[in-house]
Amino acid sequence: MMRSLWIDRDWQTAQMWVGSTFFAGVSMATRNYVNTVGDPEMRDKLLDPTELGKQAFQQAAYSSVLPMMIDNRNRNLA
Repeated sequence: MMRSLWIDRDWQTAQMWVGSTFFAGVSMATRNYVNTVGDPEMRDKLLDPTELGKQAFQQAAYSSVLPMMIDNRNRNLA
């Protein structure tokens, strides 16, 4: 029973992270498309999958918490 509860929480957390990143990516793609109407070169650059992935991570809800968690972990291990 307890193991099932932890697996459910892990799955729920993973869904929240993926959903947050997905919708951040969709909103960034839309924003980039609208903002670069007259500049096809800039549009191609900003809608590149690598750039879009970076922007989606930056806009996702967890991106401000993750660096703090990593820094705390590294400080505690040192």
